[in-house]
Amino acid sequence: MNRIITNMEKQVNTKSRLLILLVVVLVVLNISAMGFIWWQSMGATPHGPMHGKQPFAVIIDELKMTPQQQKAYIQMRDEHHARVEEIRDSTRLLRHQLFQLLSQDSSSTAHAAEIAKLIGDKQAEIDMVTYNHFKQVRSICTAGQKQRFDEIIEDILKAMAMPPPPPHGRP
Repeated sequence: MNRIITNMEKQVNTKSRLLILLVVVLVVLNISAMGFIWWQSMGATPHGPMHGKQPFAVIIDELKMTPQQQKAYIQMRDEHHARVEEIRDSTRLLRHQLFQLLSQDSSSTAHAAEIAKLIGDKQAEIDMVTYNHFKQVRSICTAGQKQRFDEIIEDILKAMAMPPPPPHGRP
């Protein structure tokens, strides 16, 4: 009888150890997964010239602009921003008009397509305004600055195209 009880105690003890080990492994995996998700939501360490900085600051820093160049660039940036916002405002109005058509039983798909084309035209206008802006910025650069500008412009455009992350993680 004592042997049976001893064997049962060994089996229970082995099962308990296995269960504890399994719980520990699951906790470690859970913490690792949560850490990875948190790290992803915070964004990986920024690479390239951006290092988490605004495009405006990157251009000034990376090109090592003189005070005179900075003054000209600030004026260009302000003009570009004002023009893009003006176009975006008209795009918002067009989008509003487009979706107002949903409430009209008599609205035609052709009319919706016309408005959608106008929205696309506005986006193309923003792209051309931005292209011309950076062409103008490049024109105030020295030969060495132009070379560096050509190296960083893709990263700057990507940063400008990405929406900013939500303030406290994902929505």
